Amino acid sequence: MIEKQLRHMTAAKLRLILIFLMVLLVVGSCAGFLYFRQQLVTYASQVNADNTAAAVSSDTIVQLQKLKAEMSDNQVAITRAEKIVADSKHYQYQTQIINDITSYAEAAGITITGFTFNSDQASAGASTSSPAPITPVGLKSTGATITVDSPVSYKKIMNFLYSIELSLTKMNITSVSLTGAPNNKVTVNPIGIEVYTR
Repeated sequence: MIEKQLRHMTAAKLRLILIFLMVLLVVGSCAGFLYFRQQLVTYASQVNADNTAAAVSSDTIVQLQKLKAEMSDNQVAITRAEKIVADSKHYQYQTQIINDITSYAEAAGITITGFTFNSDQASAGASTSSPAPITPVGLKSTGATITVDSPVSYKKIMNFLYSIELSLTKMNITSVSLTGAPNNKVTVNPIGIEVYTR
């Protein structure tokens, strides 16, 4: 049977079959090449995207580690900044303000004879000719006027005022007036103090 088919096979037919097979092989090879090339391009894009993401992630980790190191190095400054403003809950009551100022006075060796709190923020510093202090943005202020037992040693009153000013910015002296007295003492007029709260 194969012999019969081969008898009918001419050189022209055989040539056509071979050409068809070669064209089919070339087309198949091109299609396969294009398919695998597209797969390689897609894979390369994915690898490139993954590398970029890994680099960004690595940079982020490095930045976070630097920030952590800076925070660790600056912990003293951070702690000090937290203390700059008295939290409202600590200064919610006037008695706390009185206790704080009294402790500064006792440490300096002077006696406070009275406290007067301003009824509102606008009145802070109004009892003096100096302008009212500017309250930092986001903060509230409470004004107080204190009187001290005088005459008193100049050094003691300076230590007291210095202690208040060292309280970072929790308290700020808004007015003070001293008059010379005998024996290196001074008469102290009422002292204006502003207490800043969140």
